[in-house]
Amino acid sequence: MIRFVSSALTAWLVREKAILSEDTQLYAYAAYCLIWGLLPVIISLLFGVLFGLVIESLFLILPFILLRKFSGGFHLKSPALCLVCSATLLSGALLAIEELLTIPNPTLLTLYVLLAVLSLWFHSPVSSVEKRLSCKEIRAFRTIARCIALFCLTGYLLMAFTQQFTIAIPLGVGIILTALLQIPNILSGKQTTNVS
Repeated sequence: MIRFVSSALTAWLVREKAILSEDTQLYAYAAYCLIWGLLPVIISLLFGVLFGLVIESLFLILPFILLRKFSGGFHLKSPALCLVCSATLLSGALLAIEELLTIPNPTLLTLYVLLAVLSLWFHSPVSSVEKRLSCKEIRAFRTIARCIALFCLTGYLLMAFTQQFTIAIPLGVGIILTALLQIPNILSGKQTTNVS
């Protein structure tokens, strides 16, 4: 489906003379990557609309996408299965957010967020069979993942302290979800070795 859409988009660009026909494969691949990268946002927003949690869905997906890119974690080999599992995880996360929003002061969530950030700090990036990282990439990804984790934690704590739970809770769940997706690789011994 994504390949079809990216090919159709590229064919349209060629017809409109926006790109040269010899660049079709390059632009088709770029369109494929762009659409695939936007799918979690689209899925999260769709469930956000469905559950009446649009703002929450945005603040859930923001730390998830930013952290996941650089912290790594479990990946499925089948794109179709990945899509189904991602939709299931994101809808479950939004349902959890909806439930957490009914709690007057979700103090326990803060403990889980702190543990998740610690886990991300010490384990990022975890390797994936699909994408091995060079030593230089490991160092860079580790630094970026740590900075993003601290930025997200700061945002979470600031929003929680000011009782802006509509933002704090989704941020926290997004951080936790990212850390949880590292666990299968960590437990299986596929974690990236430490690089100084």
